[in-house]
Amino acid sequence: NGKDASIWVRTWANCEGEVSLTIKDAKGNTVATGNGKDTNIEIKNVHLWDGIRDPYLYTCQAVLSVDGVAVDQVSTHFGARYFHVDPRKGFFLNGESYPLRGVNVHQDMEGIASAFTKADFDADYAIIKELGCNFLRLAHYPHNDYAFRLCDRMGIIVQTEIPWVNNCGTEITEAYAQNIYDQMEEMVTSLYNHPSIIFWGMW
Repeated sequence: NGKDASIWVRTWANCEGEVSLTIKDAKGNTVATGNGKDTNIEIKNVHLWDGIRDPYLYTCQAVLSVDGVAVDQVSTHFGARYFHVDPRKGFFLNGESYPLRGVNVHQDMEGIASAFTKADFDADYAIIKELGCNFLRLAHYPHNDYAFRLCDRMGIIVQTEIPWVNNCGTEITEAYAQNIYDQMEEMVTSLYNHPSIIFWGMW
């Protein structure tokens, strides 16, 4: 909304307690704070995550305290951005035309299949950067979280997908369809903080 962003933070805990929230910029400076397990925090003059032009990331830290004593904490990176797709003019990021140019990527390599190390990911994504890509379709399943973190830092727009390719058999039962829906929910629940993910693929 203009130059400010409203960040919705929802936390889950397996015990009663108070949650305090801190949002820091890329330099580690605190830019906003809040309290509560389900709250909105405003960042004034937000620095947008702007694809490969400027993949700016914030950090949100949540601290759980019980009886005034901090017992747990977790942090995650995120980016603030907005987008839309025009049927004639294409993809727009933060209000500006942003043509998508990229490739389809599988998380596999000869000799190791999908048992990627961070060094393997880094080597693959160095090639992707050299190609000049600003978009990746990560097929046909959610890739390792490290891949999404690389895309966040590199400013690459992502389409991620549930692990369902074509139809398996001639009839989709109710249980089979429910499994597909469950996979979609699990994928979004585990990955929604990544600013790189714009498109969620069902098939």
